[in-house]
Amino acid sequence: MAEDIRDVITHVTEQVRRAVVGHDQVVRLTLTAMLAGGHVLFEDVPGVGKNDAGRGIS
Repeated sequence: MAEDIRDVITHVTEQVRRAVVGHDQVVRLTLTAMLAGGHVLFEDVPGVGKNDAGRGIS
């Protein structure tokens, strides 16, 4: 069971990393917040892909 969950999380992370390049920690923390039922607020300068990250992960 735990291996199945880990495999799914790994697969989702790999797929999101195809669209969101260079923000591995953001992807990992966002997926963690989603799995915990929480919320995420992306803050950064314009043009770094916050909208794409939100769409790719949700």
